[in-house]
Amino acid sequence: MEHGQIHTDLKPINGKRLKELILFRLVLVILAIIIFIGYPRTFHGEYLHISMERSICLGTCPAYNIDVYGSGLVIYKGNLHVHDKGFRIEFVSQGKIQEIIAALNSSQYFSLNDSYIYSVTDNPGTLIFIHYKGKSKEIYHYPDGRAPNHDVAPPALGELEGQIENLAIGWIE
Repeated sequence: MEHGQIHTDLKPINGKRLKELILFRLVLVILAIIIFIGYPRTFHGEYLHISMERSICLGTCPAYNIDVYGSGLVIYKGNLHVHDKGFRIEFVSQGKIQEIIAALNSSQYFSLNDSYIYSVTDNPGTLIFIHYKGKSKEIYHYPDGRAPNHDVAPPALGELEGQIENLAIGWIE
């Protein structure tokens, strides 16, 4: 080796390793956002975390996950039959967060049943988890509101799901 040359035993990065590095950096960015923004609290100091997952069907129903935090942080992961696959991050206004809180209160979410299931097949389901003001609840809704003739859930639950979905609609459709 000549003077001034740098010797390295590093191997070229393959596609799998590159994806791992990108995912690792994404996780670091998300953690930094969480630490510096104080993600779960609204500007009114209320703790809010919503997680919604739409499942697949036998057709081309969009499958994705959305996490919404009180600060306005929205984390989306598109899985199948969506416009944008993978992770997306966005901040929405406190006005949008307050609209979701209004829909949450209107639906009386914490007094609803833990599941609403109708015996049909080949439909997407929705699993929604909400932690708000010290209360936590998870509801499974099948089929989701896209099958209105078979929906046994109160309409307000479907409206809440729609409000949450609208935060990521550009990534879904």
